[in-house]
Amino acid sequence: PILKKMGAGFDVNVSKRGYYPKGKGVSTFSSRKAKFPLKPINLDNFKGVQEVSIFSHSSDLPKYVSTGQASAAKTLLRQKFPDVAFNESIDFKEQSDTIGSGITLIALDSNKNALSGSALGRKGTPAETIGRDAAEKLCMQIAAGKAVDSFASDQLIPFMALAKGRSTIYCAKLSKHCVTNIAVCEKLLSVKFDVKGAVGKPAEISVEGAAFT
Repeated sequence: PILKKMGAGFDVNVSKRGYYPKGKGVSTFSSRKAKFPLKPINLDNFKGVQEVSIFSHSSDLPKYVSTGQASAAKTLLRQKFPDVAFNESIDFKEQSDTIGSGITLIALDSNKNALSGSALGRKGTPAETIGRDAAEKLCMQIAAGKAVDSFASDQLIPFMALAKGRSTIYCAKLSKHCVTNIAVCEKLLSVKFDVKGAVGKPAEISVEGAAFT
């Protein structure tokens, strides 16, 4: 959704889940012709939680694993955000050739900025614990008050570097992935990023793009 605002269109469809160590997941990726030069983005503050989407999934496990993860996450989030709307997607296959579970939570604010939190199932760990773990991670991202979470920030770096004009994002936590991606883009393109903030802390990241066409 963020890249669409910049003029780049991508879609990913997960048709089958796969879990470590067997894997065997299947996803389809597609891209549409971009509108060059890409538009710059400016994403500053996260302005309150409007809705949360819950994606809970499991394979070769009882249905209650998926439902238990979702229920626990929703309970914790409802305590902190009593007026929020929830959208749930529960995916389970009780018989499969790969075993595992996970949950992803995506919170949207009034400007459709998205923050996320996720957790993978662990052998011997109750489904409810996994759901709460994901909810706590999402709450940490929300508490920072920034429009971009620590997972999306590093992935936006190349597109900011390619865009025409100055892009600025405020991320909930600066990751080492993000710092590395910045270093790579600066070597490949004639751009220089301005980063205000330390690794593991909220940060402001900006760059005058190369106006790639």
